[in-house]
Amino acid sequence: WSVRISTASRNWAMRWLQAIDDCPADADMLYVGSCCCEDKPKQPVKGDIWRVSHPMCTHAYVVWRKALPVLLATQRDCFAPVDFALVLR
Repeated sequence: WSVRISTASRNWAMRWLQAIDDCPADADMLYVGSCCCEDKPKQPVKGDIWRVSHPMCTHAYVVWRKALPVLLATQRDCFAPVDFALVLR
C-alpha cells in the first residue's frame, strides 16, 4: 500500500490521519511515498491509498505489528535495502 501526501499542503496532518484510516484491514506496510512504480500494476483503494506492486525508495514506511515476523525472518541477512529485499524475496 502506498500513500502520497505533500508536506507543502497546509492540511498534511489531516490527510495523514485520513490515509491511516483509509488503509485496508489487511495492510501490512504503508509506504509513505515511493518511486519506480509508474510501470507497475497499481489500483486505487480509497482516498490517497493505492495498492502497488514492487514499491521502491523507502522514504518512510509504517509497519503493522503482524508484518514484523516476516520482516525479521526475511531481513536478517541485510543483503539489500528493505525495499529491494522484499521485492527480491
